[in-house]
Amino acid sequence: MRIPQLREFTGSITLKCQAIVTDPIAFLHASHYSQLVLSQTLVDMLTFPARSDLKEQAGAIQTYLLVELPFHHADEDEDLLALLLRSGAMTGDLGVQLSALRAAHARDRELAQRMLEGLTALSVGEEPARVVEFLQTAFAFAEHLRHHVIWENRTLLPLADELLRAGDLADLGHRMLERRKALVEP
Repeated sequence: MRIPQLREFTGSITLKCQAIVTDPIAFLHASHYSQLVLSQTLVDMLTFPARSDLKEQAGAIQTYLLVELPFHHADEDEDLLALLLRSGAMTGDLGVQLSALRAAHARDRELAQRMLEGLTALSVGEEPARVVEFLQTAFAFAEHLRHHVIWENRTLLPLADELLRAGDLADLGHRMLERRKALVEP
């Protein structure tokens, strides 16, 4: 199986918007896949720093962390979870997991923020100022993201597929699309 390069996920905003409206849960799955690709790309990039595409990949990861990841977190935290709470699904153990999910997103944001300076340096062909700290943070982010995405794919998205009705999905897709309109409208 061919694993796409990260740059393939930074493509057409128009195509992304069409996918959001058509099937927002499938779009979240695709976003999770791109996060797994990002995670592996990050590990590969740091493990093999002589890669010819190091600057390009560092720039693509930086763009993803600054643009796509905040949208994804908002899609889940503000919209998907609200719909699941309204459905009554997020009670008991799932209610506890909801808090854990929000904490995981906060950890994603914290680690991503700590990596940005190093990614900026790499994207212009320089070494990060605090290389050891950058490497530790980047590897921690990759590992955390992997575990987080696996949990969401095994628990959260199947629950959404099971419980959300057509109207809920249309509302979810509309809200996700609205969030991204600033990227395509002046």
